[in-house]
Amino acid sequence: PLQLHKKPFINLYTMVKSNNLELYEKTHSAEALVLSCIDYRYIDNMINYLERTPINKKYDVTALAGASLSYNQKKYKHWKKTFKDTLGLAIELHHIKQLIVFDHMDCGAYQIFYPDLTPNSE
Repeated sequence: PLQLHKKPFINLYTMVKSNNLELYEKTHSAEALVLSCIDYRYIDNMINYLERTPINKKYDVTALAGASLSYNQKKYKHWKKTFKDTLGLAIELHHIKQLIVFDHMDCGAYQIFYPDLTPNSE
């Protein structure tokens, strides 16, 4: 079920206009940026895990096919820059303290990016 935030709505325009950056930083910080694969099969498990961790349910999420693989693959060269830009914004806007990456062993992106890879490959 969809859960809505229980915090009252905070008008960002008012905070920035009044130069209340301290309030902005206090209400808009995250513990981590989470990089996940786009695969729908394990998103629920990932969120369940994150909700039980000490990051206090305060994390930003971004997804690329293959998760960490997407950063190193050569087929979509712009993905590395996209991820670096997203990470930079998460640091700047939400002051994240850590990066959490969720990969999974049966990822279809590996088959696309590395078609000659076999289960026993190093």
